[in-house]
Amino acid sequence: MELDEEREKRKSLENAMSEGEKALKKRVNVLGSNLEQLTQMYHQLVSQKSLKKIDAQVILFLVSIISKLTENELKKREERIIKLEVQLNDALELVNWKIFLITNVDKIVPGEIRSCTKFSPCKNVFS
Repeated sequence: MELDEEREKRKSLENAMSEGEKALKKRVNVLGSNLEQLTQMYHQLVSQKSLKKIDAQVILFLVSIISKLTENELKKREERIIKLEVQLNDALELVNWKIFLITNVDKIVPGEIRSCTKFSPCKNVFS
Protein backbone atom coordinates (compact mmCIF):
# COMPACT_ATOMS: atom_id res chain seq x y z
CA MET A 1 0.00 0.00 0.00
CA GLU A 2 2.69 2.46 0.89
CA LEU A 3 4.42 1.70 -2.35
CA ASP A 4 1.30 2.58 -4.32
CA GLU A 5 0.96 5.83 -2.38
CA GLU A 6 4.54 6.77 -3.11
CA ARG A 7 4.02 6.06 -6.80
CA GLU A 8 1.00 8.30 -6.86
CA LYS A 9 2.91 11.11 -5.10
CA ARG A 10 5.71 10.74 -7.61
CA LYS A 11 3.31 10.91 -10.56
CA SER A 12 1.57 13.95 -9.14
CA LEU A 13 4.95 15.68 -8.64
CA GLU A 14 6.00 14.80 -12.19
CA ASN A 15 2.72 16.14 -13.55
CA ALA A 16 3.20 19.34 -11.58
CA MET A 17 6.64 19.93 -13.13
CA SER A 18 6.99 22.42 -15.94
CA GLU A 19 8.37 21.43 -19.35
CA GLY A 20 11.76 22.94 -18.49
CA GLU A 21 11.93 20.94 -15.27
CA LYS A 22 10.95 17.75 -17.12
CA ALA A 23 13.67 18.36 -19.72
CA LEU A 24 16.16 19.04 -16.95
CA LYS A 25 15.14 15.83 -15.14
CA LYS A 26 15.55 13.87 -18.36
CA ARG A 27 18.98 15.45 -18.92
CA VAL A 28 20.04 14.59 -15.32
CA ASN A 29 18.94 10.97 -15.87
CA VAL A 30 20.94 10.75 -19.14
CA LEU A 31 24.01 12.28 -17.48
CA GLY A 32 23.70 9.85 -14.55
CA SER A 33 23.52 6.92 -16.97
CA ASN A 34 26.55 8.26 -18.87
CA LEU A 35 28.46 8.61 -15.60
CA GLU A 36 27.73 4.98 -14.71
CA GLN A 37 28.93 3.84 -18.15
CA LEU A 38 32.10 5.93 -17.88
CA THR A 39 32.80 4.52 -14.42
CA GLN A 40 32.44 0.96 -15.73
CA MET A 41 34.71 1.74 -18.68
CA TYR A 42 37.28 3.30 -16.36
CA HIS A 43 37.35 0.18 -14.17
CA GLN A 44 37.69 -2.02 -17.27
CA LEU A 45 40.60 0.08 -18.53
CA VAL A 46 42.36 -0.06 -15.16
CA SER A 47 41.91 -3.83 -15.13
CA GLN A 48 43.22 -4.17 -18.71
CA LYS A 49 46.20 -1.96 -17.91
CA SER A 50 47.17 -4.08 -14.92
CA LEU A 51 46.79 -7.25 -17.02
CA LYS A 52 49.03 -5.75 -19.71
CA LYS A 53 51.64 -4.90 -17.09
CA ILE A 54 51.54 -8.50 -15.88
CA ASP A 55 51.79 -9.75 -19.48
CA ALA A 56 54.81 -7.51 -20.07
CA GLN A 57 56.50 -8.82 -16.92
CA VAL A 58 55.85 -12.41 -17.97
CA ILE A 59 57.27 -11.72 -21.44
CA LEU A 60 60.41 -10.11 -19.96
CA PHE A 61 60.82 -13.09 -17.63
CA LEU A 62 60.49 -15.56 -20.51
CA VAL A 63 62.94 -13.58 -22.65
CA SER A 64 65.49 -13.62 -19.82
CA ILE A 65 65.08 -17.39 -19.41
CA ILE A 66 65.49 -17.96 -23.15
CA SER A 67 68.58 -15.77 -23.28
CA LYS A 68 70.11 -17.65 -20.33
CA LEU A 69 69.37 -20.97 -22.01
CA THR A 70 70.90 -19.68 -25.23
CA GLU A 71 74.00 -18.48 -23.35
CA ASN A 72 74.39 -21.87 -21.65
CA GLU A 73 73.86 -23.64 -24.94
CA LEU A 74 76.46 -21.45 -26.64
CA LYS A 75 78.97 -22.09 -23.83
CA LYS A 76 78.44 -25.84 -24.13
CA ARG A 77 78.88 -25.70 -27.90
CA GLU A 78 82.03 -23.62 -27.54
CA GLU A 79 83.48 -26.11 -25.05
CA ARG A 80 82.59 -28.99 -27.39
CA ILE A 81 84.25 -27.22 -30.33
CA ILE A 82 87.42 -26.67 -28.29
CA LYS A 83 87.51 -30.38 -27.30
CA LEU A 84 86.99 -31.42 -30.92
CA GLU A 85 89.76 -29.07 -32.08
CA VAL A 86 92.15 -30.60 -29.53
CA GLN A 87 91.19 -34.10 -30.69
CA LEU A 88 91.65 -33.06 -34.32
CA ASN A 89 95.12 -31.63 -33.60
CA ASP A 90 96.10 -34.83 -31.76
CA ALA A 91 94.85 -36.92 -34.68
CA LEU A 92 96.75 -34.74 -37.17
CA GLU A 93 99.95 -35.10 -35.15
CA LEU A 94 99.52 -38.86 -35.08
CA VAL A 95 98.84 -39.00 -38.83
CA ASN A 96 101.87 -36.82 -39.54
CA TRP A 97 104.00 -39.02 -37.30
CA LYS A 98 102.82 -42.16 -39.09
CA ILE A 99 103.45 -40.53 -42.48
CA PHE A 100 106.94 -39.60 -41.30
CA LEU A 101 107.61 -43.18 -40.20
CA ILE A 102 106.27 -44.63 -43.45
CA THR A 103 108.35 -42.28 -45.60
CA ASN A 104 111.47 -43.08 -43.58
CA VAL A 105 110.90 -46.82 -43.16
CA ASP A 106 114.04 -47.67 -45.15
CA LYS A 107 116.18 -45.65 -42.71
CA ILE A 108 114.90 -47.31 -39.51
CA VAL A 109 117.34 -49.50 -37.62
CA PRO A 110 115.67 -52.86 -36.81
CA GLY A 111 114.64 -53.28 -33.16
CA GLU A 112 114.81 -49.58 -32.35
CA ILE A 113 111.33 -48.56 -33.50
CA ARG A 114 109.76 -49.47 -30.17
CA SER A 115 111.52 -46.58 -28.50
CA CYS A 116 109.79 -44.07 -30.82
CA THR A 117 106.55 -42.36 -29.91
CA LYS A 118 105.00 -39.14 -31.00
CA PHE A 119 105.91 -37.66 -27.62
CA SER A 120 109.51 -38.84 -27.49
CA PRO A 121 111.35 -38.66 -30.79
CA CYS A 122 113.37 -41.62 -32.05
CA LYS A 123 117.00 -41.79 -30.96
CA ASN A 124 119.41 -43.75 -33.07
CA VAL A 125 116.50 -45.23 -34.99
CA PHE A 126 117.56 -43.84 -38.32
CA SER A 127 120.85 -44.86 -39.84
